[in-house]
Amino acid sequence: MCEAASSLSVPLGARACRLTFAEVRMRIVVDEDEERLIALVRHMHASGRSMRDIVTELRIMGVVTRAGKPLRLIHVWTILRGKKR
Repeated sequence: MCEAASSLSVPLGARACRLTFAEVRMRIVVDEDEERLIALVRHMHASGRSMRDIVTELRIMGVVTRAGKPLRLIHVWTILRGKKR
């Protein structure tokens, strides 16, 4: 797909990609998997699930962060406080 760019602040549901190998410029593209995760987290919260329950369920499902680490409460909180699309 595209080569991931490191050390950038990229909004949830998107990722930064290099335009070409020689260029340093980046573009933001929609990450459909993250968009689905954001929608799922918001739906679970709107259905009355606590953030801790959401984290537990996502861990059972095998969801990890962009860095490949286990999801934590702060990640769910960040998704829920983010802008609605």
